[in-house]
Amino acid sequence: MTRTHSEISISSLFVNMRHLIRPPRSAANARYVIGTALIFAALASSARAQPAAIDGRELFLDPRKGNCHACHPIPNSKTIPGAARVGPDLAAIKDRYRDRDRLRAAIWDLSLTLPNTVMPPYGKHRILIEGEIDAIVRYLETL
Repeated sequence: MTRTHSEISISSLFVNMRHLIRPPRSAANARYVIGTALIFAALASSARAQPAAIDGRELFLDPRKGNCHACHPIPNSKTIPGAARVGPDLAAIKDRYRDRDRLRAAIWDLSLTLPNTVMPPYGKHRILIEGEIDAIVRYLETL
């Protein structure tokens, strides 16, 4: 398993955190321990926030996640081939879903508003997590 840069940094900070177990011997050592703890806290919160920063376009193309392009043609795209024409063309997505929440709900589970849909309920079946759905919505808003 390959570890990300954040995971490596966090694990190395865990090693440095062993100083928190012992009382510091000097004021300088105490400042080092506090500084290390603050850095660790910042990296940990950054690692937790990472799913929201995921690129919606990558999820849109990822066959293990959205794989949206397998069914939806992309307007004016020479780099993303539309593999099928099962779903509607996304050129008019802004016109069909003027409300961001409606678009998000359609990705979450389109069968709630369109019972005979073949589109998977990405949120309901946990294919995509909340942040990933939001990233795809942001990407679709750029089309």
